[in-house]
Amino acid sequence: MVNFFFDGWEPVARIVLVGTLADTTLVLLLRISGQRTPARRNSFDFVVTVAIGAIFGRVLTARSIPLLEADGSLPVVGPDSAGDGGVLPGEGRP
Repeated sequence: MVNFFFDGWEPVARIVLVGTLADTTLVLLLRISGQRTPARRNSFDFVVTVAIGAIFGRVLTARSIPLLEADGSLPVVGPDSAGDGGVLPGEGRP
């Protein structure tokens, strides 16, 4: 019979461990990239937020995706690592 509600403690422990480590990585990346005020956000920030959420949800629920791959993909789609708050070169700050 298929267990719909509980399939052992291993999946629960994996979700807690991977979720904690992925969340820690995301917080560190957000601290490094700096803050963005709501007035400076645009539609691209919304797309990035959805992409980060998709990565987060997938790494928590799929056993086939290692944590290191998910952590490596967060800086690619996530906050810019330059720390300039998303200002493109040559634009200058307002």
